Amino acid sequence: MVLIIALAAAVVLISQTAKRPTTVPQLPTPAAGKTHTTTPISPQEMIQWAPDLDTALAEARQQGKKVMVDFHKELCRFCKKLDEETFPDPEVVSLVSQNLIAVKIDVTKNSGLAGKYGVHVTPTLVVTDAEGDEIGRILGFMPPEAFQKQLSNILSS
Repeated sequence: MVLIIALAAAVVLISQTAKRPTTVPQLPTPAAGKTHTTTPISPQEMIQWAPDLDTALAEARQQGKKVMVDFHKELCRFCKKLDEETFPDPEVVSLVSQNLIAVKIDVTKNSGLAGKYGVHVTPTLVVTDAEGDEIGRILGFMPPEAFQKQLSNILSS
């Protein structure tokens, strides 16, 4: 008898639970294709990248500037963070534009150049004089303020 009552109670409880609507909290979702929100910047407000190191060095000699070589690879998460968070920063753009010719080198496509500069991890940013001689480097991701400070220290040395 107790077993029958227990079974009846279980059936009632299950049927009541099944009738309750289930609600799942909805989290805000970013717009399609967006992973973060930043204010878009115009091409004039972005770092201008030379197509290759030889061109960057020639432009540096011509303009009396140094060269910033961004050694990266396509699947590098921290390389992408530099591209998305640090390089678009207006103060970083200004510092680079006024003092450097910038060039990106994909280490998977140009391992010889990475080897020449002793690059073993990405991202690595090597700052050179106009002849290609290293004067400093930045390893890994840095947020804009820290990157700007580190780069300023290299440029002032």
